[in-house]
Amino acid sequence: MNAGPLSPRPFGDYVLTATLGQDAVGSVFRAVRLSPERGFVRLRILESAEIPENEVLDAIESNGEIHNFLKNPAIARGVQMDAVEGVPFIAWSEPSGRTLDVLIRMVRQRNQRIPIEHALLIGEKVATALDSAYNTTLDGERTLHGLVWPGFVSVSDDGEIRLVGFGLAPGLTGAFSKPRFAKEVGPYLAPEYLASGRNQKNSDVYSVGAILFELLFGRPPAGNDALADLRAATRELPHLTPELVAVLRNCLSPQEARYQSSGELRRELGKILFSGPYSPSTFNLAFFMNSLFAADIEAETRERARELTLDADALGHFSQEVAAPEAPRAPERFSPDAAVPRRPTTAIVSALLVLVAVAAAIYLVWRSPPLPTSRSLPPRASPTAMAVAIASPTPAAVVSPASPESLLKEEVARRVAQELKKMEAESARRQPNRQETGGAESTPAPAPTAAAAPAKHAANQTPTPAALEPTSAPTPVPETNSSTRKLKGRS
Repeated sequence: MNAGPLSPRPFGDYVLTATLGQDAVGSVFRAVRLSPERGFVRLRILESAEIPENEVLDAIESNGEIHNFLKNPAIARGVQMDAVEGVPFIAWSEPSGRTLDVLIRMVRQRNQRIPIEHALLIGEKVATALDSAYNTTLDGERTLHGLVWPGFVSVSDDGEIRLVGFGLAPGLTGAFSKPRFAKEVGPYLAPEYLASGRNQKNSDVYSVGAILFELLFGRPPAGNDALADLRAATRELPHLTPELVAVLRNCLSPQEARYQSSGELRRELGKILFSGPYSPSTFNLAFFMNSLFAADIEAETRERARELTLDADALGHFSQEVAAPEAPRAPERFSPDAAVPRRPTTAIVSALLVLVAVAAAIYLVWRSPPLPTSRSLPPRASPTAMAVAIASPTPAAVVSPASPESLLKEEVARRVAQELKKMEAESARRQPNRQETGGAESTPAPAPTAAAAPAKHAANQTPTPAALEPTSAPTPVPETNSSTRKLKGRS
């Protein structure tokens, strides 16, 4: 059945986007799961006139978490069994595909039959899922299904086969006698199970045989005498191998003559798959599915793309309404009050920055040397003597050359040298025609220590007092080029 139009509406943690069908086990929808791992699911609302609602709710309450313990590729993923406002449902991840009952119905409408290798592959996967669950014990008991029918077998567009619905059977035994349920689901259940409501360990084996029978012959076996129906059906398909006919017989036989477990059935089907004349594969099954549902797959692809867009835009408010645990946290995260505790931290940081700035200023003031001493010296003081005095280190400077006092004296010497250079340039500017004196060279200063090296260099480059103050009667000299004029110090 093609998906019908449906206005997107919330249902618990889901948004129903398309109606896929309705049967004795409820209504089927395509839905979007509203969670961080959003994706498409098939959601079946377990509500119909055939279903005892209270019994289903009890089964979900008792077995709702059973799928969390079943880990096998042939078992459906992302299964949730729960109730929304008293309405029971089951949902499982289904990015693409359809259930087996839809495939059977399409083949019947086209008057076709499913190829034998595809039927064997589907039967083997269902038996594998049942065997894996049977070997998983919960509370000391083995896990049985009890409701294996095509509506709970999912076939993806990629040819993957998965079984779903574990744990629901105890809630549906009350529907066995309902006309519609008996017609649509009853043919796949073992006769002794329908009569007693007690699921035995090989009752699911009959269900796999019934599904395999329908895949091969296009109809389920007659419940009153399945073996007689099998003998009649094999005459329609005489090319079936004896091994395959034997498997069908051992599935549909009375309980005592039937395969005793799903594992035994899985092994026999595996022998036919890998050693018989058939070549089953998920790729071939996917190709077959595409040949049947090409138009539906194309339409569903467009619809799913549109529904994902709705999920991002128009359905955004549904996630806020449905995800109640998340809603209260949003205001707390973005509330202005949440930012209040950060303010004292900002004030503390600001205060620390101010303290650092004040400390740096005090340090710079302490490091700053006094004004150059050359400005406070008498006018005729000897620069050579001043340089010598500055260059003479104190004992503390000699002992600790890296002390602040030593660094201070070096800074003073450097600034004195700069001031003397300025005085020399000013004197040269004011007396451009000064006669070059030829007196004796200035007496060299005593050899300073290494700490006074900058002062010594400054003394050798500065003029003597005679060069700074002209005499009362300067001797005229011929004018020379200013670039070659030199001032020599006097002793």
